[in-house]
Amino acid sequence: MQGNMQNITLSVDTQAAESFFVASSEEKKKIQMLVSLLLKQGLQKQNVPSIEDIMDSMSDYAESKGLTDSKLQEILAENA
Repeated sequence: MQGNMQNITLSVDTQAAESFFVASSEEKKKIQMLVSLLLKQGLQKQNVPSIEDIMDSMSDYAESKGLTDSKLQEILAENA
């Protein structure tokens, strides 16, 4: 990631946290970049998007990078 970085704390459910903890360094960087991008985009707009809008954007982005529902279920099953 580029620029000055700050640590923040986000609360997520247990499965999401466990999935993040076992992710590779590269996967973690991608997740951090995605969250950073989504937060920046939201703050640059006059109207901050709803959580549903953010989740839809994340879903669209993930799908554009090849993450299908079946692949997501496979990943979740592997980390359960």
